[in-house]
Amino acid sequence: MEVNVVLIDDHKENLRHLVDWLKLVKDVQCEADVFRPTFHPFRPENSRDDPLKVDLDATLTKVLALEPKPGVAVIDLRLEGHEGNDYSGADLSRSIKEACNDCCIILVSHYFGKASDLPDHIKKLDFRVDLNQADHGQELQNVFTEAIRRYARAMSSHRRTVYISYARDDQGDTGSSREEIVNRIESSLLRHGYDVRRDARNLRYTGLISAFMKEIGTGGCVVAVLSEKYLRSPFCMYELLEVHRNQDFHKRLCPVVLPGARLTHIGDRIDYVSYWSTQFDDVQKRFRKIKRAVPASEELEELRRYRDISQEAGKLLALVANMYQSTCEELEKDDFAILRKRIDECLK
Repeated sequence: MEVNVVLIDDHKENLRHLVDWLKLVKDVQCEADVFRPTFHPFRPENSRDDPLKVDLDATLTKVLALEPKPGVAVIDLRLEGHEGNDYSGADLSRSIKEACNDCCIILVSHYFGKASDLPDHIKKLDFRVDLNQADHGQELQNVFTEAIRRYARAMSSHRRTVYISYARDDQGDTGSSREEIVNRIESSLLRHGYDVRRDARNLRYTGLISAFMKEIGTGGCVVAVLSEKYLRSPFCMYELLEVHRNQDFHKRLCPVVLPGARLTHIGDRIDYVSYWSTQFDDVQKRFRKIKRAVPASEELEELRRYRDISQEAGKLLALVANMYQSTCEELEKDDFAILRKRIDECLK
């Protein structure tokens, strides 16, 4: 299996050395699978306003453009030269970790000894390698191998888990609510021994919604309970998009289409596409009214979500519409036997 690895250093020669050391690690065995790294070395993007400063957002965008998303990132601590307070590599590492929760970060530097008071967010990163130590090449290879195995274990865990993607009920909803249907599906799967994950149970207070959406996208099986609200929710549609981005969309998705979600006719799907195009245009206009030269990275990330959904909504909904659907009543027969059979096929 392929693992994308990014290597980022502002010094061309140091970057070449990192690649030379790590290319000696050709295959990594983890349980029954063999993981082969594919390397993507590059220097960080510089700010247009100040060429001596790193444009973290632009560099992050370059990293996230990889498909599949990187499993390991090797990043130099100081990407803006050798100033004592330069922790730009660690700041970039944190942004990558927030965007790709399972990506293992290896922070490298010749200056760990001089940076005696490292910020807490640097200490919490997965691995650090001091390039001043005599055996740093071997140490880097050992840490890199462990990082790939940690990533592989995370991916294996996702592949054995059933994720439920759905839109929560609104206050005042009546009738057989979306939440009740999701609860019945979850209860059935738990009774039959499945490891079920959904935001209401597994996303803790103050947990990152963006990280959980990414996690759902890598899941081996995703039960998507599609409602009218789901198809107009940026969070839900982004989860569906993440499933598609991580390949094998048809093999990993179990759609449960509720009454009101209009997917069969192309005209109805065009209405949703038009809705997302309008939403993206509206968000863009609001951004232009902000009197700041550079929006915050969180704002840019949200803007990208709207952009990506507006561009891919038509394709996603057409793919789901092309999958044969059963009604909720049919799926609920025999304690969701049809759905469980499909889930077992996905998890294989």
